[in-house]
Amino acid sequence: DFEKYSQYLNEIIKDPDYILKDKEQPDTVLMLKTISEDNKHIQVVIKLATELDDSKKSNSIITFWHMRDVNYRKLIQNGEIIYIKLDKYE
Repeated sequence: DFEKYSQYLNEIIKDPDYILKDKEQPDTVLMLKTISEDNKHIQVVIKLATELDDSKKSNSIITFWHMRDVNYRKLIQNGEIIYIKLDKYE
C-alpha cells in the first residue's frame, strides 16, 4: 500500500476527509481520505506529540493502508469523529 499510495500522504495529512479518535491508544488519531483517482479509502494512524511528552518528540505516522469500503464506512459510523471535511457528504 505504501508504495502505491505514498504519493498521496501529504494530501491525506493536510486535507483528510475525517479525523477520528483512536479508541485504544491515547493521543492517537486516524486520518481517513478517499483518493479520487481510483476511489480507494486510505487510513493513516498518527501518534500525536503532546506537552506531556518529551519535548524532542513530534507527531509520528504509525501505519498507513487502504481499506475496503465496508470497513471504511463502519469505522466512520462507529468511531468518535473529531473532524469532518465540510464538503464531505457520505
